[in-house]
Amino acid sequence: MTYPKLPGLTWDGTIYENEEMGTYEALIPHGGYPTAHAPAMVELPNGDLLCCWFAGTYEGSADVHIICSLLPKDAPAWLPPVDISGDPTRSEQNPSLFYGPDNAVWAMYTAQLDRQEGKDNMQFTAVVRCQKSTDGGRTWGPMKRYSRRKALSAASPFRFSPTDAGFSETGSAQIPRTDFPAIPALSVSPTTRAKPGSW
Repeated sequence: MTYPKLPGLTWDGTIYENEEMGTYEALIPHGGYPTAHAPAMVELPNGDLLCCWFAGTYEGSADVHIICSLLPKDAPAWLPPVDISGDPTRSEQNPSLFYGPDNAVWAMYTAQLDRQEGKDNMQFTAVVRCQKSTDGGRTWGPMKRYSRRKALSAASPFRFSPTDAGFSETGSAQIPRTDFPAIPALSVSPTTRAKPGSW
């Protein structure tokens, strides 16, 4: 695909070729939110790129939600962003994206209670949530809570390691594996670390 030459980036998601740097660049449309933070991106099997982040008025406020934008393979621009979460009582933050063994895109994120007067940080109330898309990020299923206990921190990255199927005592979500039959499950936990070569 041929992209226009870089005159200066625009907020409409248009991809430009930067000849001087030898790169292709775009500003993903932010959707008009006053703040945006913590992007994550995944390349899908068909070559599309999916990006998500959290956005709203202020980190920790209940109007902060998970936002996604899609760049279809060979498209000239990113699609307009969409709000995939939308819990009116919680600040949904720090998303991670991955293409799961069930052939769905998983958006995992934390959700903490809204700010309270005198308490600036409500991360101790965070829980781990997940939403799935079976059509490459164009639409999203309902939110599911994947931790039985509160997350250690809303900023904890998710790490993956093989384990037995089901829920562990630590609240890890364990996803049955279909890609590697010798490994029974994929454990998703904010508190475990994957060993090199385990994924």
